[in-house]
Amino acid sequence: MRVRRLSMLIALAPIACGGAAPPPVQNAVVTTMPAVTITATPSWDTSPVAMPANVGLVARVTNVSAAADKLSRWTRIPLSPLDALGNNRAARVVDLGKPVDIVVTIEERGRGKPKPTVAYSAAIRSLDEARAILSEKNELVNGENGALKIVPKKAAKPSQPQDRDGDGSPDVEDENDDDDRKCVLAPAFGPAAWRMVCAETDQALGKILPYMTRGVTRITADQDIHIEAYPAPLRKFLNAAHGEVSRDLARSGPGAQVLADLMAAYDPFELALDLDHATLDAKLGDAAGDASLSLVFREKQSGLTKAFASHPELAGPAPASFLRLPLDSDVAFYTHGFDATELDKARTLGGDALVLGLQGSSNALPPSDAQAIGNAFKNTVGSLSGQLVYARGVDVVQARAALSAFAAAKDDASKAKLGKAAIEQVAGWEIVGLEQPIAKVGPNVKEYATAFTRPGIVKWMKEDDSDPTMPVTTFKAGAAIAGLPADSLHFEATFFHAAEVPPPPPASNAKQKPIARAPKPPITTKLHVVVIADQGHTWIVDGMDLPTVTAKAKGLMPGAPDTTTLAKRADIEALRTRSSNAGGFFNIQGIGLDLPIAWANRTPAYELAGDDPLGGMTSPQQGATAVPFMFTETAPPAGMQGVLVLSARVPKEAVTDGISYGSKLF
Repeated sequence: MRVRRLSMLIALAPIACGGAAPPPVQNAVVTTMPAVTITATPSWDTSPVAMPANVGLVARVTNVSAAADKLSRWTRIPLSPLDALGNNRAARVVDLGKPVDIVVTIEERGRGKPKPTVAYSAAIRSLDEARAILSEKNELVNGENGALKIVPKKAAKPSQPQDRDGDGSPDVEDENDDDDRKCVLAPAFGPAAWRMVCAETDQALGKILPYMTRGVTRITADQDIHIEAYPAPLRKFLNAAHGEVSRDLARSGPGAQVLADLMAAYDPFELALDLDHATLDAKLGDAAGDASLSLVFREKQSGLTKAFASHPELAGPAPASFLRLPLDSDVAFYTHGFDATELDKARTLGGDALVLGLQGSSNALPPSDAQAIGNAFKNTVGSLSGQLVYARGVDVVQARAALSAFAAAKDDASKAKLGKAAIEQVAGWEIVGLEQPIAKVGPNVKEYATAFTRPGIVKWMKEDDSDPTMPVTTFKAGAAIAGLPADSLHFEATFFHAAEVPPPPPASNAKQKPIARAPKPPITTKLHVVVIADQGHTWIVDGMDLPTVTAKAKGLMPGAPDTTTLAKRADIEALRTRSSNAGGFFNIQGIGLDLPIAWANRTPAYELAGDDPLGGMTSPQQGATAVPFMFTETAPPAGMQGVLVLSARVPKEAVTDGISYGSKLF
């Protein structure tokens, strides 16, 4: 019997699509049944069964047909779960309007490697119908507790075409209708009295069958998709991998201790070992899908666990500074603060690792210069304590107009000028808000400006540049900006790019020399960074277009109208009212377009000669649907050490945006 497509369907269930359950099969051909004895009033054992210790993942899709139908309407892509199964017997007996379950167990294979084994089950519409259809090419053999093992027959294919589905045309049989999956029909607890359960081997099926029919079927989560993950079966393998990485670090030569300390503090293996279990729930509505991922930690050995699951008392609504960010933000987020001990550890270890990296390359930076950059980095991380907010955005209308002007340019001079203007608009703007006074933040920014003037760093950048004929990047103080507080700071990072010079035209004859062209001066692009004091807090605004940066900076000042701020944005109400440790939103524009500093370091003519950098977007509404998200630390249950919950709401329009523009932006 072919059931391989059933496994494919179940694996793709969260993104599949279809309608209601199909009508009863018409004109089914019933062949002679093998001897199977079923009492008139069977009393099978459907009592509870505990989850086996080697289960690593449990997944349930409550109603594949309904969930898939909603996604089909969202994406406008016709997908059918029954079409995914194809014209085979499994498709004709399963009921995709009832829960489909997947269970992954972990066994050990040779050389101490984990071997996952997948089992899955789906409800059947009718036992009698299933027996009739499956018996066409299978023997149904009695097993324990009423189970009917499906054993493929070794029979020749029928000589006459058959029309089992009643569509007036011969059925197309799939050569994979019989595969090596092992399946049974078994009585079960839950909304389906009988289920088809399949696994890779008879042994695996025998071990997991009781849980598939009497354990996982007791899941009561009121969700369209429910997934539980348990790292316990993997801990042995994670410990082994952790030890191997640690030994490799110890043998890595100079700087090994710095890397070992960094790994020990923020070890992803330790994070996984701290985890007791994780649960993902998703519910699909007509207008949006809601998802929630809960991470429950049994220990706090990893610095990552300590940093993100130790302070439920810090949770609260979005801070006031977040609501002052621009209304047209494409990405925005906030945090109510980090664990002070872990932040200080990240500051020290991250700075030391940066110094090590700057000195470890073939073009090593002198120790004193590397330390200057490392110290600036440490002071930057130290400024992140307390509340932090961030936003970035692009004015699509202005950027599209600038791109159109560049495309219409007729001569090289116009293209150079309009290309820079277009890049400046496409780059957009960024804002960072820190709960630190400008007396602390300003000197830190100046540290970087000072570092860029150190002879050793200038020489290092020159040697590291792919074009040594170009001047090196500079970062220095710029002119004061009118309308901002007197203690505001303005810095300019200037990048130099080679002008694209067409090759000399070929000589018209052998005696004529080629026409030589003088090299053009470099093209320069600038990134503006403005630092502004705000009643004990500090704002940092950057971008390539100075008027845009200035306008965004002025919009953050006390007394500025809130009509163009996030306080007036209706699609992030949950962030304003619900409690969380961190949160924000994004849209396809925000995650698809590069940061201003990335654009500033690119040659305009080269970047604009290829694909549309805006991915075809021409209006503020295109690709702008927000996906709000929140991280919330909650009090742990008894015996556990911490809980972190990530929740998100995905509007239908955000999915449409991703389909329309995602492939063009990434």
